[in-house]
Amino acid sequence: MNRELIKNLKNLKNDGRLNPDRAWLARNREEVLDCVRRQSENQKAARPNFLEVLSEGLHVFVSGRVLGLARTGLTVFLIGILAVGGWIASVSASYSSLPGEILYGVKIAAEKTELIVASVIGSKEDEVTTILKHASTRVDEYQRSKSAEQSSEAIESLKKKIESTQESLDDASQSTSKTAVAVARVVEKKTGEILDSLADKRNTQTPSAELGKEIVEAEALIQKAGIKAVEVLVERVESGGVDEAIISKAEVEDTINRRLDKLVSDVSKLDLTAGETRQNASSTIAIMTATSTVISSDTAGNTSTLKDAENVVSSTKNIIAKIDEAAQKVVEANKKVAETKTDVKNLIDQNNLTGALDKIKELDGIKSETKVAVEEASTAVVTAEKAVTQPEVKPTGTPAPTASSTGGVVDTRVSTTAAIGAKSTDDITTTIKTN
Repeated sequence: MNRELIKNLKNLKNDGRLNPDRAWLARNREEVLDCVRRQSENQKAARPNFLEVLSEGLHVFVSGRVLGLARTGLTVFLIGILAVGGWIASVSASYSSLPGEILYGVKIAAEKTELIVASVIGSKEDEVTTILKHASTRVDEYQRSKSAEQSSEAIESLKKKIESTQESLDDASQSTSKTAVAVARVVEKKTGEILDSLADKRNTQTPSAELGKEIVEAEALIQKAGIKAVEVLVERVESGGVDEAIISKAEVEDTINRRLDKLVSDVSKLDLTAGETRQNASSTIAIMTATSTVISSDTAGNTSTLKDAENVVSSTKNIIAKIDEAAQKVVEANKKVAETKTDVKNLIDQNNLTGALDKIKELDGIKSETKVAVEEASTAVVTAEKAVTQPEVKPTGTPAPTASSTGGVVDTRVSTTAAIGAKSTDDITTTIKTN
């Protein structure tokens, strides 16, 4: 508003043309107040709701048509609120869902949305953190799985998440040192946590042969991603183009030593597992050998029964071979551990971080091969244990129960349940004869 306009308005007021008659003002004031009092008394018993008051007030400023459109928009907005509320409730309910369940699709859709948001408005570090959070969710699903199908789907999805993590790490390694180091730190830390979580489950559950193989493959991928992260850190430090405030040589050395300690611990656990597997196999193999002997001696020329005996012998030999292979791998891994610990220390002292990391990669490869051999032996023994601990095995041609001299009944069938507690082949044979 310019000065000329202000001046003119003041002149209108001063010359009286904007000053109404005082008697007229008093009379109209009384009429307005009387009208307000009557409306107040009429509406006192039924006060309007908030939307009605808002609507009446808006009429002062906007036309009825605009207000009608606003009402429609408000309705759509409220419907949207309800829809979003329903979606949020569905997402919350889906958090505990497992693969194959009704709400699992909602859970995956929510994760995809979360990842998109992290990718668009977040940093590369936010993106890889989100991916690894979802990878941890897959491990949790595996731990809570109620069937082999659910377990397999969770592990397969876990592998895809780790592959996606590796891609993000590769992209980040081409970025600035700050971005590359931030992403590598996250990957190195989170992959270690995921490996520990996955190992905790495997200590309490023996998977099928196929699932066991999938888990070993997933663990190898996770370990590979973690070592790749360390490699990115090593490259940045040895290139000399990174500020000490971003990453220091001492921090990288600590990371390498921590990875080495983890591998040493893993090999030690494999040694214990191989020993437990051999111990568990001893009684199972003894039962299988005794069962084969009994079946063979009672064939009476029956070809089918001879075949059963051959199968038992073949299974026994297979278990022994796998146990021996696992034991040999463990011996080699322990030897490599001793060598690697010395070599890594010397290389770090020589400021050769790349060489130290290469030694860790070699040890990791041997550990992975050893783990596969130990898993195969363990699975073979568990499978055999399930077979020999069936309630009763009755070979073809076995005579029916006969009466004893004391009037009781003697069952000459082989009872593997009774034989399972025996400690040697002689003990098992005695147990079988008395049963």
